[in-house]
Amino acid sequence: MRRLIDFLFLKSYKGLAIGAFAVVLVIAASLVFGVGFLLWSVNQALRPPRDTQSDITYFNLDALEKVRDKIER
Repeated sequence: MRRLIDFLFLKSYKGLAIGAFAVVLVIAASLVFGVGFLLWSVNQALRPPRDTQSDITYFNLDALEKVRDKIER
């Protein structure tokens, strides 16, 4: 039990090495995630906007023309 407590509280060199490796691993994962998110956000900012407005406009014009035709009849 004493050895487990010493190991968990990094009182041995092996525990210290594992703790340092875990810290380095967390920092590396954070950097990879941060750089990936930064690249994704720059990609989203530089991407031209999608042309969905024209589809909606054409649909609305068709609907208006149908209503106008019904009113004229």
